[in-house]
Amino acid sequence: MKAPSAGELIAGSGSHALIVGRRPAYFSGKRILDVGARDDVFTRAAGQARRVFGVDLYYAERGSSLVADAQRGLPFGDRAFDTVVALEILEHTDRPIAALDEILRVADRHCVISLPNMYQFSYRLRVLRGQPISGKYWLTTETAAGRADRHKWFFTPGEALRLVRAEASARGFELEDWCWIAAQSSRWPLRVWYRWAVGAQRTRELCAATIVFYLVRRA
Repeated sequence: MKAPSAGELIAGSGSHALIVGRRPAYFSGKRILDVGARDDVFTRAAGQARRVFGVDLYYAERGSSLVADAQRGLPFGDRAFDTVVALEILEHTDRPIAALDEILRVADRHCVISLPNMYQFSYRLRVLRGQPISGKYWLTTETAAGRADRHKWFFTPGEALRLVRAEASARGFELEDWCWIAAQSSRWPLRVWYRWAVGAQRTRELCAATIVFYLVRRA
């Protein structure tokens, strides 16, 4: 299957539930591994899955039932899960390709990978105003010493797309679909801007979306 050339922009909130609804065949009755499951958000969204097993760098009472680092290897055999999801985790890693390789290795059929779009319009406005774009990029004694979680990469959606597509292809997967998630603002000037942005692919890529989802399947 030829990879799609342009993603679809989806408006709304609750992005995890939206993506489950977009591809129910990925989740219904399936064995799911949630990599980076600390807050249990995806486990609640994938209610029709046969079983959702979570791993995270840190133990949590909800969500992650096993502590593991995808960069150093996941404690599962090859193709152990029907679907593996990794939602906004690669940007936190020192070696995103090593982590992505492990995610693909333990997936039997599908992977769902999402990454933030730090080029989104509101973040651009913050930069122009001299404000921090996100707490994940703050320079503090905790983050500088490596004692606090943070984003370690700053990339465009196009760069992320090329990385995911290339790594998936190298490991026997293909990009089936990708989509942008954007929440519409309640403020009318931004609502007008949003409706205009939906029709412009370049704007969609660099301004409108807050999260980009990449859905890959074994070729």
